[in-house]
Amino acid sequence: MYRKKNAVSIRDVAKAAKVSPPTVSNALSGKRYVSPELAKRIRFIAHELGYNPDPRAASLRTGKVNSIALLSPVTSAIPAGRGRLEFLMEIAEAAATRALEKDLALVIVPPTGAPSRIIPNLLVDGVIAVEPANDDQNLDALVRRNIPIVSIGRFAASGYDIPYVDMHYYEMTRTSLGHLKQVGARKIAVVLCTAQRQLYAEVHRAYVDFCAANGMQIICHWAEESNAEEGGKTAVERLFSQHSDIDGLLAPLATFAVGAREALRSMGKGVPEDVKIVTRYNGIRSRECDPPLTAIDLHLDLVAKIAVDMLLSHMSDNQLERKVKAPQPTLIVRRSTILDLR
Repeated sequence: MYRKKNAVSIRDVAKAAKVSPPTVSNALSGKRYVSPELAKRIRFIAHELGYNPDPRAASLRTGKVNSIALLSPVTSAIPAGRGRLEFLMEIAEAAATRALEKDLALVIVPPTGAPSRIIPNLLVDGVIAVEPANDDQNLDALVRRNIPIVSIGRFAASGYDIPYVDMHYYEMTRTSLGHLKQVGARKIAVVLCTAQRQLYAEVHRAYVDFCAANGMQIICHWAEESNAEEGGKTAVERLFSQHSDIDGLLAPLATFAVGAREALRSMGKGVPEDVKIVTRYNGIRSRECDPPLTAIDLHLDLVAKIAVDMLLSHMSDNQLERKVKAPQPTLIVRRSTILDLR
């Protein structure tokens, strides 16, 4: 570790003020009582000498580093190219803005999926976890370190009671399926991920309930997130090998939806003429697909602000709501479900 040749230390200030270094520390931090006259003299001497406290040393004394982290469970499953990390970065932009308003830094923890070597030594005051899987070992490690956590989407692992932003997964799914039915779909399939996230569990529950209420057959395929577009292609090929008359498809993961579109194209099926597709995230992949995909505006900018405010409340030990509802998702209708969109 390098230090400027003429850097002023707390010992230098103490020597000039003829007091002990702990007295200087208390006078500058206000952590313990120092008479107003002495504190004023110490601050003046520190200013005259050009003393700048080491923030790392301050964090050791106070236990605070004035930063929060954004933790995403998404891994190499995220494909390269346009749209990479888009979901996470949309949240990060709004969260960073809110954090800066509160004089905090925002750290983005690199997505790893597996237990991260970063987590045991991560120096932050709190963490926002983005749609964690129930078996997320990184989140478990943070809980064991007693770091305040707020989750975007419920962390449903048994034995945990982490405050969370309710993302309306069930209602969002019913809205998407209701739209497919409204535009004429009568045999609707769902492509879900095998990852143990509350998102997929709630989508599946809403789908089963919808099918029961509307007398529809349950047609569901589960695929690995890491398969991305290829996973969507394979899912559609297998689904249509068993159910050639599917005319509606809900694929919450946008990469699956894009892959499904490619598979349908190779099978000679038109979208939306033969099959209507809805996905969840209104990102680049949804907007730039051919045709553009009907998707959900999750209002992630507002979701991120809610999460930051919840975390700040958690960090300050204020009365904390265990669940705060996100704004209601908005369906953005595009040509993947309605051909003649005016």
